[in-house]
This record gives sequence, structure tokens and C-alpha cells, in this order.
Amino acid sequence: MQTGRRWGVGLIGALLLFSVPASALHQAIARSSANVVGIRQSGTSATTVIAHQNEERQVLNALARTLRAQARGQGGLFRASTNRYIRDLLLDLRAHWRAERRTGVLSPFDFPDV
Repeated sequence: MQTGRRWGVGLIGALLLFSVPASALHQAIARSSANVVGIRQSGTSATTVIAHQNEERQVLNALARTLRAQARGQGGLFRASTNRYIRDLLLDLRAHWRAERRTGVLSPFDFPDV
């Protein structure tokens, strides 16, 4: 059933594409690629974004060293929860970096107080 449905959708899509002139498809592709280039050029430069991310990475590494030093003498459960906290913080920071790269707008990441 799934294969027949996919085949039917593909057939309808192909028929729709054949009804559109080739020049119109070419113009639509050219317009969309021109918009993408315009979006990439707006905002800050890539080297500025990388330098900003390196500074935030250094702060994260210092924070992780501090937290791991505090957890060193504790039990295994406390160390595991500390490592989990650091990993979650890294995941949040990576999501923040993705947003910065996508928008080109640099903003500071709010690290927790230790």
C-alpha cells in the first residue's frame, strides 16, 4: 500500500513539473539561490562568529574544570550528575551557537554562577 501511494504521488508530482515550462523552473531556482546568498552575507563575518564561540568555549571549559574539581572527592552519583549537568550545558551552548550561525547575530550565553 505504501509503495503504491508513493508511486502515485511521484507520478502526480512529475505531471505537475512537466506542465511548468523549463524556463520558469530555472528562474525559480535562480531566485531561491540568490536569496540564500543574500541571507548568508548579512550579519557578522564568519571569523567574528568563530572568535566569539572560542571565547564561550573557554568559559565552558573553565566551568567544567571547576565543577569536576568540586565533584572529585564525592561519590559516584554526585560525579555522574555533575557530568550530566556539564553535558546538558554543552548541548544548550551548541544550540545557542547554531542560532548564532543561522542568524548572524552574536549574543552572550548566560553561564550559571558557580
